[in-house]
Amino acid sequence: MSNATTCPQPEFFQSRVILAPLNNSVHNLNQKILSLLPGEEHCYHSADTQSFKTSIDDEDAQPVPVELLQAFNASGLPLSQLHHVS
Repeated sequence: MSNATTCPQPEFFQSRVILAPLNNSVHNLNQKILSLLPGEEHCYHSADTQSFKTSIDDEDAQPVPVELLQAFNASGLPLSQLHHVS
């Protein structure tokens, strides 16, 4: 970018990627970039429910807390929140 106040066209980002050793590094960089983009930020949340079958052998099944589901940040799994600027 030639100027910190201008934002490149969307095509600029289509041929680029962010490489980082940790998902948290990418998440932090994404947040910083989103804060620089013009427009209103929207946050989309994942479905925070679970579905499991109970049977006679499964009497001790406990629901998984939503906070635990939202805390997962493993490779190959999407984050529980998606931020988008429009």
